[in-house]
Amino acid sequence: MTISVRWYLLEEGGSLRHVPMRVVSGIYRGTDALPDYAGTTQRAIEVVLENEDGKPVRMLDARGRFWTFDAKGETELDDVNLWFRDLDLPKPRGKVVNLRPQIEKRQRRARRFWDVTAEDLDRLTAAIWPWAGETREPVRAVRSTAPKVPPLPREGQRARDTILSSITDISLAMEHLTETALKGLAYELRRCARLYVSEGPYCEAAGAEAERRREIRARYRTGRGAWYASVRVMHWDEARHEAREIDYVEERCASKDAAIDKARALLAEHAHRFAPDRTVEPEVFSELEWSPLKLKAEDQDD
Repeated sequence: MTISVRWYLLEEGGSLRHVPMRVVSGIYRGTDALPDYAGTTQRAIEVVLENEDGKPVRMLDARGRFWTFDAKGETELDDVNLWFRDLDLPKPRGKVVNLRPQIEKRQRRARRFWDVTAEDLDRLTAAIWPWAGETREPVRAVRSTAPKVPPLPREGQRARDTILSSITDISLAMEHLTETALKGLAYELRRCARLYVSEGPYCEAAGAEAERRREIRARYRTGRGAWYASVRVMHWDEARHEAREIDYVEERCASKDAAIDKARALLAEHAHRFAPDRTVEPEVFSELEWSPLKLKAEDQDD
């Protein structure tokens, strides 16, 4: 026996829409949205099912929640702080009973939850087991902004792992090559791409990577092009074996020298964050090495 969860939206017009778990996960992570419900509050139903042989056999619970969407169709599914605040913790004994916390708790619950009716349960039953009840209109899935991820069967996963391992080997083979060696390697790989048709795309891609690394070496030698200055704040464990990034700041500069000056300024600005278990690490790198970073700070130390 296994337990699974399904989500549905009960629209204002009465239609029941299915919310796939990949969409729920995307909304929770902030990587997906439901534009059809932008600027509205919708009634969502979380259904807990018991499964046998991969198929639902029993509905264990159904909970109603309000989902409030912003102008982009994004929403926050759970407020962890409210969840902790609503826990029924032991109350201190005394003659005076403060009813305000319980009143506020009921008010918060009324804003976040709604009661699923017997009629709603019948509709859910018909949606999950359409052959068990009266005929109803098909339950369509909601439309989200994130592209649907195609399934990857086991043989595809093995192929992916093999390819990624090979890419790692290619990267390591180029890592310490000089600018001259990378130039020759890029030329040779592109020549192989013309000679060997079946392996051509792979040789061409490896040749392009060798050329990119050669150009990076040249940028460090000449200082040409745009550069980035950055500071990374790391929090280390007690044994100083592992660290996690808790903040990252970067700025684009017109030249290598300007990036060096900016890195020094950033280091001075964040030097107060240095501690026995924290390091402040400046870095300068060319625009060819830049990639967009989306960091959600795990710690606030200011």
